[in-house]
Amino acid sequence: HEIVDKILSDDPDFKDVDVVAIMPFLEDEDCDKIFIKKIQEDDEIALELVNFVSEECLSLLVDAYIEGKYPNLNVDKLYPFLDGDDVKKLFYFELRKAKK
Repeated sequence: HEIVDKILSDDPDFKDVDVVAIMPFLEDEDCDKIFIKKIQEDDEIALELVNFVSEECLSLLVDAYIEGKYPNLNVDKLYPFLDGDDVKKLFYFELRKAKK
């Protein structure tokens, strides 16, 4: 948990830590925090991290995308990792968006 706090606070000593290597040893909530930080920084989905992220985090990401928070996010990469309800939400959102 301490390492995650250092990574999230942009501690220069932890700048080059390979987060994928430590993800299997982290709690779900810490994995979620790292994943969200990467999305906020890059506006891109780090697929190598998705396997470690909770379904709740992915669901919150889908909701944020639908609300317009990440307009450039390529959510197509997320489909294999989403539960059925989130896939349905995205489908309906994209369908409404295409009609406009």
